[in-house]
Amino acid sequence: MKTMKKQLRLAVFTAIIAILPSSAQAMVVSGPDILPDFQFNNPGARSNAMGGAFIGVADDATAAFANPAGLTILTRAESSIEFKNSLHTSQIYLENGQKYEFDHASFGTSFIGYAAPKGKNAIALYRHELVNLSEKVDKISYTPNITTRLVNSELDIKAITYGAAFAAKLLNSLSAGFSVGFTSMDYYYLSDYTVATNQSSFGTNSRVNSTASAENYTASILYSPAGFLNIGAVYRYGPEFDTTYIDSSGNEVKNVINVPDIYGLGISLRIGSDLTIACDVNRVMYSDLVDDFYFFDSTLVGTKNPWVRNGSQFQVNDTTEVHVGFEYILDLAGTPVALRGGYFNKPDHTIHYTETRLTYLTKFRQGDDDNIYSAGIGTVIGENGQIDLAASIGDQVEEYVLSMVYRF
Repeated sequence: MKTMKKQLRLAVFTAIIAILPSSAQAMVVSGPDILPDFQFNNPGARSNAMGGAFIGVADDATAAFANPAGLTILTRAESSIEFKNSLHTSQIYLENGQKYEFDHASFGTSFIGYAAPKGKNAIALYRHELVNLSEKVDKISYTPNITTRLVNSELDIKAITYGAAFAAKLLNSLSAGFSVGFTSMDYYYLSDYTVATNQSSFGTNSRVNSTASAENYTASILYSPAGFLNIGAVYRYGPEFDTTYIDSSGNEVKNVINVPDIYGLGISLRIGSDLTIACDVNRVMYSDLVDDFYFFDSTLVGTKNPWVRNGSQFQVNDTTEVHVGFEYILDLAGTPVALRGGYFNKPDHTIHYTETRLTYLTKFRQGDDDNIYSAGIGTVIGENGQIDLAASIGDQVEEYVLSMVYRF
C-alpha cells in the first residue's frame, strides 16, 4: 500500500496476504495479491501528527490501544472518535519484469473509545479498525514469453477489533495495563487468470470467501521517574485467523493468518509547560509471516497437491520502526492551540524469494523503505471538547486524520 499488512504483487502461482500485530503464519493466494499496510499506527490525530510516537505519552482514551497503562493518567472520563482517509500506492511485478503501480483509497471511522478513571484504576472500551481495503485490478495484459496473459483480481477485506482495557497504578510512579480484544475479519478474494497462445486459450480462477474471528492481547507499563519524564513499554499479541483458500484446480488450502507480534518502547520528555518530545521504537516480527507459508510449485502440476510448505525459499525481514514527534502548546487569546510534527521510518517488510527460480525471483522482490513525515494541529472546544487534525505523507502513503475528544 508501494507501503505495508503494502505491496500489491502479481504472483501467477502464489503469494500471501498477512494482517496486523501478533505471531504469525500466512495465507496463500494466487493472481494479483494485495499486501496492504494494516493499521499498526497508534490511533488518534494527536498521535499521528507526532509521527505515531505515543507509547510514552498515552494520556487520553486512545491509550486503550497504544498503551493501556497510560489510562491511569486520566482524571475524568472521556470519549474519543477518529476518522481516517488513506491513500496508498501498491506495486505489481510481472513475470517479464514490468512494474505496475496502483493507488487505492479508504475512508472510515477507524477508532472509537471510552475511558473512565476510578481511584488508582481505570477501564476503557474501544473499537479499532485494523484494515479496511477494497481493491480491484482489471485486465492486466502482458507477454512474458510466447504467451499472452490476462489477469483480473478483486479483494475486499475488513477487520475490526472490539476490546476492553484495564489499568492500575501499582506505585506512585508505576502503572500497569492490559487489554483483550476480539477481532472479526471478513475476507473476499477472487482472481481470474487467462493464458492465451496462438492456438488456444484457457482460464483459471482462485478464491477466498471467509469470515473469521480471533482474540488479541496487549500488556504494558508506564513508568514516571520524574514529573517531566515518562517511559512506556508495550507487548502486543495479535489475532490468528483460520481461513480457506481454493486454488484454480479446486484444491482447498487451509491456513492460519497470524498477525506479527510487536514489542514497543516509548519515552516522552516534557520541557517546561509547553513542549513535549516523544520517541517510540517498535520491533515488528514480520518473519512470523512465512513460518507456515505454502507456495505453488509448478513442477508438481498434475499431482494431488502442488502446494509446498516454505522452508527458506521465501523470507521477510523483521523490522525496527522509529517514530519521533513533538507537541508545542501556544496560548492564543486564552485558547490553547497545539502544534505538532513528527517522523516515521517504515523499513521494507515485503516477502521476497531467496533462491534461483526465475519466475519467483522476478515477482517476489524486496521493496523500498519509506520515510513518512507528519504534522497537525489541535485545540479545545468549550470546557470539555477537543478537536485534532493530522496529515502523514511519504512516498507510499498519504493519510489525513480527524479526531475528537469529549471529557465528561
